[in-house]
Amino acid sequence: MADGGSVVARPRAILWFEGLYLISLLVSAWGVIAVFSTLVGVPAPERTGAALVAAITLCVLAGLVLLVSRRRNHMAKWVLVILTALTTAFWLLMALGYANALDGPGLVQHLLQVVAVALLFTAPARAWLEKPEDAA
Repeated sequence: MADGGSVVARPRAILWFEGLYLISLLVSAWGVIAVFSTLVGVPAPERTGAALVAAITLCVLAGLVLLVSRRRNHMAKWVLVILTALTTAFWLLMALGYANALDGPGLVQHLLQVVAVALLFTAPARAWLEKPEDAA
């Protein structure tokens, strides 16, 4: 790249983090579309509002991922870590109460996000994240 190759210098863990998390968001979008296709009896304004919230959420998460993987943004990293921890707690509580809570695209999405966030704590990723952005 013209900016000195900072994207090329990213370690594999960061590249995998970005790819896995963005794939998880695609899986999530697929799950949302599947759910919305079954909401025949729900009035249009409620469906539209829920779809808008889902789209905004996915865009915000994608933005956080790119801030971490392209800009080394520590706040975005910790927001993703906290959201993943909260989601994991939610999934565990769901698993205790509902046998089918761990089925479908939601589980795949969540596992991809957990693996992606865990990659941020590998030695190469931590070292890269600690460098100033212009030092790449």
